[in-house]
Amino acid sequence: MKKAVLILLVGMMLAVSAAAGADEGKWQVVAGDAASFVLWTACPLDAHNAVVTTWSINGKPWHVSWYRDGELFRDLTWIIENPYMEHHVVAQPVIWDGEHLTVLYNVRKGAYQEIVDGNGLHSADPDNYETYLAEWTENGLENAVPLPETWYTDEPGPCVFSFENGAFRLRIDGREVALPEGFPGAPKEDIFYLKCTPVSESMYLLTYMIRGDENRRVVCMDHGTKRSEVRLTEKEDWSVWPEANGGFFAQIGWLTGTYDAVRLAHFNADGERDRTMELKGEKTVVRVAHTWIDKETGNTVLYGTAVANSRILYTAFAMTLDKDLNVVDLDVRKLNAVYRDYSPSIYLAPDGSAWVLIGDLEGKKKIRPVMIPFSELEKNGDDLGLTLE
Repeated sequence: MKKAVLILLVGMMLAVSAAAGADEGKWQVVAGDAASFVLWTACPLDAHNAVVTTWSINGKPWHVSWYRDGELFRDLTWIIENPYMEHHVVAQPVIWDGEHLTVLYNVRKGAYQEIVDGNGLHSADPDNYETYLAEWTENGLENAVPLPETWYTDEPGPCVFSFENGAFRLRIDGREVALPEGFPGAPKEDIFYLKCTPVSESMYLLTYMIRGDENRRVVCMDHGTKRSEVRLTEKEDWSVWPEANGGFFAQIGWLTGTYDAVRLAHFNADGERDRTMELKGEKTVVRVAHTWIDKETGNTVLYGTAVANSRILYTAFAMTLDKDLNVVDLDVRKLNAVYRDYSPSIYLAPDGSAWVLIGDLEGKKKIRPVMIPFSELEKNGDDLGLTLE
């Protein structure tokens, strides 16, 4: 009898612990096949609106779902024949003015066609698609406008690329912006990684890799002029995060899933590497997710996660850095432990609003993932010894 009572008490304590914190039930992602959760992506629009794209590799519909204050506001669906090749047909938010949302998507002209490059890699033939911009209204996609070229994006956000007449082109927030003269200096088929990170209205970081060269290159464009170009020579990860002084961080090495510190190479506004910093916590696995530049204060806010699966510890944090990159504030928030999500995702809206997407990675608990604003999460009483030095 005593054993049964003890088991019941332990179960009740775990249930209370898991339920503690924010009301995640309000923020559940109700559309989409949760069995494919690890492939989902999200695109916050502001503090109240967020779009979640839910993949399906089981033949079920893909969903692009617009949530407003935690409620499903609008939803679009697609059946994708080749999910790993044709994901660009699904609408991606590209322009948000606070009231109207414009999305970009591609439509296939006929039967599915593949091309194979000189390295034997297969991809969908871009010439077999037409690109459209449309407003997402209560009636669906309306006022569709065809673009003369095929534009695409590999992740949600304001940046989309096109390759026409032997050159790449870039749009940010629907406007075409300048690329470095002669970019990329290699045939299209030799570029296998390409990402744009907006820093401000006039500045962005362009990160790319050329086949046969294991080092990434980072170009800072400011008012249409190349401000700096860096060829990363160490085994930095592919992630690049801007900071308020015009420089950026690049992670050194791949994440190990251990308690080791995350090493960050810092490059100043002139592209010079001037220091190496370490981000770490006490017996926690730390990851960097994004940085946000606060234009009013001139500070940089570094968002990340700190988890310890063995201790049932799951958190997200916002670390504020001053102009000298010293930590001046730290905000650590709890994530619901019932999910045991040791790899939560953080996304930033254009206005700096942070959202966290968590879910059951193993799919055993049959609970819906949640997309919740960072500000709605309960504060953690412990700073976990998080430092950046």
